[in-house]
Amino acid sequence: MTLTLKEGAVMICYRDMTFCKHHADCAKAADCSRPLTAEVEAAAKDWWGGKDGAPIAVFVDKPDCHCDNVTKKSTNA
Repeated sequence: MTLTLKEGAVMICYRDMTFCKHHADCAKAADCSRPLTAEVEAAAKDWWGGKDGAPIAVFVDKPDCHCDNVTKKSTNA
């Protein structure tokens, strides 16, 4: 979905910050202040008056701070 704002319009989003949906595979996730978690989504819904569709800004691509996890689970039993 693409949102186009009229000139002079203001877009609001939860906590005025961008959250990261890529934290699950990031080696720095434990120290991340921006993970998009179920708790964040629930808090945004509460902030939005308990209604679905709270505006949450989310990184589309992995941010520069992202560090791929180098440890992968083995598929061999």
